[in-house]
Amino acid sequence: MPMNAVLQVRMDAETKQRAEALFKSRGSSSAEAVRRFLAKSIQLDSATLLDDMAGSSARPAQPKSNAATLHGAGCLAQYADPKKRAQEANAWAAAVAEKHRG
Repeated sequence: MPMNAVLQVRMDAETKQRAEALFKSRGSSSAEAVRRFLAKSIQLDSATLLDDMAGSSARPAQPKSNAATLHGAGCLAQYADPKKRAQEANAWAAAVAEKHRG
């Protein structure tokens, strides 16, 4: 599908610079990140991220608590299937241990 539509977004310079640096470090771009976000939102027929931000475009999304970012499950743990949380709780630790066995 040809890319012939333009989307312009206003944001503060610091957010733009930090986002560009983040995506560049991962071999991507802000434009690609926005395309992927929109495609995934359409695929899921959902705007969960926007719902979590409570409709505020004035500030970037923040994790619900700092504690969520301090462990291997990460800040996205709140989106996990509750039925699988116990099963997945230590999966990352087991994978790291297996990878680095000496």
